[in-house]
Amino acid sequence: MLSSIECGYCGFAVELAPDTTVDRVACPYCHRAVQLPKTNLETGSTFGAYRIDKLLGVGGMGDVYLAVQHPINRKVALKILPSNLTTDRDSLDRFFNEMRMTAKFEHPNIVTAIEAGKVGDLHYLAMSYVDGQDLDVILVKDGVMAESQALGIVRKVASALDYAWNKGQVLHRDIKPGNIMLDNSGEVRLMDLGISKSLKDPRSGGQTTAGYVVGTPYYMSPEQARGSNDLDFRSDIYSLGATLYHMVTGSEPFDNEDPLVVMTQHINEPVPSPKKKNSALTNGCCALLKRMLAKPQSERHETWQTLVDDIDRVLDGKMPSEAAVAVPNKKKSRAAGRGAGPKLKLGADQAKKLRGTSTVPRLMQATQPKNSSSRLRIIRWLVIGVGVALLATFIIIAMSSDSNTGPTPRPVTDGQTNPPLLGTPTTTLAYATLLRDIE
Repeated sequence: MLSSIECGYCGFAVELAPDTTVDRVACPYCHRAVQLPKTNLETGSTFGAYRIDKLLGVGGMGDVYLAVQHPINRKVALKILPSNLTTDRDSLDRFFNEMRMTAKFEHPNIVTAIEAGKVGDLHYLAMSYVDGQDLDVILVKDGVMAESQALGIVRKVASALDYAWNKGQVLHRDIKPGNIMLDNSGEVRLMDLGISKSLKDPRSGGQTTAGYVVGTPYYMSPEQARGSNDLDFRSDIYSLGATLYHMVTGSEPFDNEDPLVVMTQHINEPVPSPKKKNSALTNGCCALLKRMLAKPQSERHETWQTLVDDIDRVLDGKMPSEAAVAVPNKKKSRAAGRGAGPKLKLGADQAKKLRGTSTVPRLMQATQPKNSSSRLRIIRWLVIGVGVALLATFIIIAMSSDSNTGPTPRPVTDGQTNPPLLGTPTTTLAYATLLRDIE
């Protein structure tokens, strides 16, 4: 019996009791119903033109089997969408999207599609079988990877993504160690195109609605975490940078137990220095990571090829190129100084640690008023008005004091200190600070 299953909506690993007999469970994270796979294909059984050898894995989108294709006796990875998910439009769309995306590509570093079809009421996708290990399994086993080896792997992934982008402006949207496999010969394969999206094909990737964020929080770009629809290949560059960071330091850029906290950290907080986690890293590798993990998209690499070229420079012992950053206007620079989005206070008990893929509830819409800019303008003018009134009061008091010909007031002798008058430098500084914060 399965011990857990990945929620197809948010990627949360839903734990199952050993004696679970129901066909669906509620995800404790997004509260949606998670259908349990019902393929139940036995070893040695026949499924269409395939003989089932063994179960390779289970995910929110169904089961993956090692199978043999007849009559040519070719080993394949057979992904099967259970019949109880075919009535779910989102699951079906995502499955068909992976079919279309995988069929488009012929690249040595992308898992190849063989065929797709339907047997009875079960949809399937047959892909080339890769005999190897996922990168996340390797990292758990070996810890920190040698810099040169990590850069070599990332270079091949970048090359594959460059191919996909040039082929159809395809965004993967879920680059992470779990979607990168190394076969037994050491070759790199990029997997799982289920949530990828082609900017040229409106059918691909579904619609990114205002209520959801697509991706895996621990490797997610700031713009993904904000739920932005304005994504391009630079979002994948950030995720690949987060993956490289994990490979050479042994941990993700942000590894809080709460994935919602991690998302806000990607938006608001600077990435911790990789050199502090691994002092053996070269300055070139650290500079490369800094550019790949830049918060503004404009400060990342302009193309996949420029990233590949920079990786080659670092492998040759040189420093990578520097980003050509345009000077922003004052309003944008102030916003950038505070971070790309609002800071959230989130409890650590909101979710368990999330390593899976996918759509997680959007954080930003509910926390930022729609008319926040107009409200800030109103508050700013109110503060300015109060400041003017305080300044006028101070002038009147000062003038009254200068014109007073009576005896000089006696100093306080009881050891107490009088509070400062309105309009003194203390108040003026506080007023200026408040106005600055509002702006």
